[in-house]
Amino acid sequence: MNTFYTTNLMKNFWLLSFTLLVHFCYSQKNYDFDYILNFDKVISIKKDKEKDSAKTFLINSSKNGYMMVVNNRDSSKYGILFIDNDGISINSTINKNSFNTVEKITTDCKNVKPFSNPFKFQVDNYEFVNLTDTIINNKSYYHYYIKSNRSLKYQKRKKIVAIHYIVDKNSPDFFPFLIHHTCYEEWKKERNIPNGSPYIIYHKNVKGEITFKMQLKSSTKIDKFLVVPDECDYTK
Repeated sequence: MNTFYTTNLMKNFWLLSFTLLVHFCYSQKNYDFDYILNFDKVISIKKDKEKDSAKTFLINSSKNGYMMVVNNRDSSKYGILFIDNDGISINSTINKNSFNTVEKITTDCKNVKPFSNPFKFQVDNYEFVNLTDTIINNKSYYHYYIKSNRSLKYQKRKKIVAIHYIVDKNSPDFFPFLIHHTCYEEWKKERNIPNGSPYIIYHKNVKGEITFKMQLKSSTKIDKFLVVPDECDYTK
């Protein structure tokens, strides 16, 4: 066979292979997670009874538009709920051993659903308020909360709460950790609260009673990512 022809054939083969590889790499969406946050959660119940449990979140400290919530499903599996506010939700399970060891979490399109944030229209009804710093165990923390601008009568009827955030001041590159969609949309609009990793999050009702509280138990640096196939990337 002609040497020139053979050389060009090989070049074209490797070019095609490289093109297919690049196409494969870019035909999926990768979500990076750099921290896993573990919280002790306390839900206040009537008659001052309390229920203790735990919450685990995988987050990206510089991209707070998405997060993954991890819960115990059974002895061998975790349940995972992932939401990207720009248009994706995933509700699935994963083997505990796999979750704890793998770097890449994959999912099938059957678990991926389009997500439309139902609270975008509510941003005009809420505002963030920055309070004076809170001192806990001789350490100073940022303290801000989001509140409704609607009438007190309306808040009572709808059981609307104010969500308070106690935030570490020593992590200025850590975007606000906002687990409610209204809080995230209001932050995008105003950008008027400080950065910082979360320490305590609690809810207060119109009577001033704390109805929910969770406190950070541990924050661990990680390097994991979630892969969403291109055919179910509803953010496009």
